[in-house]
Amino acid sequence: MFELFRLLFGYVRFCAYGGFAERFVNLCDLQKIKVRSLSFNEERLEGFVTARDYKKLRPVAKRSGMRLSCLSKHGLPFFLFKNRNRVGLAIGAAFFAVFMCIMSLFLWSVDTVGSERLSREEILSVAKSFGLHEGAFIPKIDVHELSDSMITEMNGKLLWAAVNISGCRAVIEVRDYIQKPESKTYGEPCNIVADFDGLLLSLQVYNGTKANREGNGVKKGDLLISGIVENRDLSSVFREARGKITAYHEDSLSFFSPGQEKQRVYLKEDSVNYLRIFSLKIPLGFFKKGGLFEEHESEKQLCLRGVPLPFTLVKCTRLYYKQEEKAPDCVLERALDGYTAKAFEEYGNTLVLKTKISLSETQKGVLISSENECIDFIGEKQKLLIETG
Repeated sequence: MFELFRLLFGYVRFCAYGGFAERFVNLCDLQKIKVRSLSFNEERLEGFVTARDYKKLRPVAKRSGMRLSCLSKHGLPFFLFKNRNRVGLAIGAAFFAVFMCIMSLFLWSVDTVGSERLSREEILSVAKSFGLHEGAFIPKIDVHELSDSMITEMNGKLLWAAVNISGCRAVIEVRDYIQKPESKTYGEPCNIVADFDGLLLSLQVYNGTKANREGNGVKKGDLLISGIVENRDLSSVFREARGKITAYHEDSLSFFSPGQEKQRVYLKEDSVNYLRIFSLKIPLGFFKKGGLFEEHESEKQLCLRGVPLPFTLVKCTRLYYKQEEKAPDCVLERALDGYTAKAFEEYGNTLVLKTKISLSETQKGVLISSENECIDFIGEKQKLLIETG
């Protein structure tokens, strides 16, 4: 604060040499001239005083037989005097002051803290739907109503939310809602039916009624375990069918790698910067029209001593290209890699007993196909339709 007042009223750094230094200091104290950072170096005094007190130092220096010299001048009065003929500078400073006063009524940044389950983008998206976003008019924001609306909108995902606005920065503090797991013995009543054709190898029932047996051939949709359980008194109850079932089945897999495909040949790269103020983008250059291109953007938030400003520098990069029909390198190798990846995705949890692979190569591309004998888990849940009345 003291430094701010010094710059506001202006100060002068001086030196005094020759004569009687002690008398100079005593006279300054007698005249109530406040000299700061006073030091004695190489037979001369150095220090600084306010611009108003510097005028009083001349008679003091003369009475003490010392010579006074000004080393430097600092502060607003000297800056204004130096630039007194620059009208544009004054207009610009006034415009900037008015602009900052208006901008202080809007939010410059919105941050989130406290959530581990929800991403920052999800929370900001919900907040934006209720009017909390960069560029929002601060006097119109009701933080209490906004917090309640966010909790309701998130539909049980948030236990608590609060919006704190400090200056031009808003922070959304949230706490995740952790639901206590329900302890249920049974889930929703259902059957287990076959989800592919095969030969049953094992059928273990954990809950429900066994509706098929090992060694039987089944088709897709056949009942394996029933969710209807009959009690000893011949009454029936409905349960969630559960079990572990394996089956032998034959399956086929194929992958085609084209011999000709469209490829991008990149020609040049061009970049243009934008200055974004909230949702307004001000271009600092222009792209040339025409041609195919990919566009990428990178943003840099402008800050002042760690405080984010409402200005974002956006760099937009365009990669211009043309499309050509070309034969990809190593078509066979690409086909093998593609088939291997597809087979791993399809049979990652399957025991493959035997496989027969065939490969055909034409001008159109390479086709890899296989016939596989597998042992896999079989069965999918089918909801029981219960009629009441």
